[in-house]
Amino acid sequence: MNFRLLIHQIYVLSLTLQFMKSDFILHKRSSKKPIVVNEKVNSSLLKRCQDHWYHKRDIKWNSKTSWLQKFLLSKSDDFDARFIHYLFLLMLSLLSFYHCKNDVVSSECDALDHSVMIDSSKLGNNVIIIGIDGFRSDALTQETTPFLYALSQRNAYANLSHLTEEDTYSGPNWSSILTGVHYDKHNVTDNSFDGRGFHVFPTLFNYIERYADSLNTSSIVNWLPINQYALSQDVDFSINSQLNDSLVLQEASNVLLIDDPFSADVLFLHFDQLDAAGHSFGFSSNISEYRASLSILDLYVDSLIGIIDAKRSAGENWLCIVVSDHGGDGNGHGDYSNIHIRETIFIAEHPSLPFTVNHESNMTDIAPTVLDFLGITSTEFDCKSDGQSVLE
Repeated sequence: MNFRLLIHQIYVLSLTLQFMKSDFILHKRSSKKPIVVNEKVNSSLLKRCQDHWYHKRDIKWNSKTSWLQKFLLSKSDDFDARFIHYLFLLMLSLLSFYHCKNDVVSSECDALDHSVMIDSSKLGNNVIIIGIDGFRSDALTQETTPFLYALSQRNAYANLSHLTEEDTYSGPNWSSILTGVHYDKHNVTDNSFDGRGFHVFPTLFNYIERYADSLNTSSIVNWLPINQYALSQDVDFSINSQLNDSLVLQEASNVLLIDDPFSADVLFLHFDQLDAAGHSFGFSSNISEYRASLSILDLYVDSLIGIIDAKRSAGENWLCIVVSDHGGDGNGHGDYSNIHIRETIFIAEHPSLPFTVNHESNMTDIAPTVLDFLGITSTEFDCKSDGQSVLE
């Protein structure tokens, strides 16, 4: 390499350093394109990979011009110089991609020694989690959903301003509900579940199976990815074929009433047709199709809680949870700044237990509430969890 070329290299490097200011490129696993983000404008996106970004010069994405081409010595006639720049930039890009892809799903808690305490007096407790996809919170009214409204008036923690994750897709939010950690930890950032980190941040059912395996666990869902990617390996029974909402109700009733295929001590259900109505017709109780789906789901929940109330009368101790992953507005739910999207419903009901007051719940509060009720205290979970139990 001659002296002129060395000076040229130093000059380009100085330009690179000069522009290391506020714009960054993130290499997201699920995308082949680099994401150009600004430190101020895209702070939440930057935070998701905050320890693993690599500074680059101030560039903007142009679909007609490769971002690499903008960064190269395009006017240089020296093949060696161009080759060195290509190699240098490729190495930087690969390093950036590697860090964002692999290092983000890790926890300092794994390096610690952990212990588990089981409250044997609570091991006979039972839980039903009824998940309703796409429930806009202002649609829960005495007129449209009379049973759910009545349930919220029982001895319950009821929050109609329950906060979603900043990433308002279903995948991130159901994952946060099931793990008790935010999406920047479990790394589910869309509905593909690519990059999921459940091996580091397990679901609540994983803790139940590890430390209270005498409890029968079950997951029956309409939206199959929940079982495929999150729960099928963590529960005793799951249905891994497509079900509509009426079949979810039927299968759940079989488990609860006739122990088919067995009795369930902890049961997770997911209904999806309200979300489908929202996407097709609009997320609003003013839309007849969305309102009709709400009315049907209200009857489904009435039927399920009726079964639970009968079991309570027979001496069983059940906690009932109704929760949704997001609200909606128009035909979508992609804007966290929209209150109708980021606020949804969370109801935890029990005949006699006291609940917290003045707590603003979010998706990470469901898992610690369930484990608290079942008497499972894990220092690993407590270290990793972002939520809190709503039980006093």
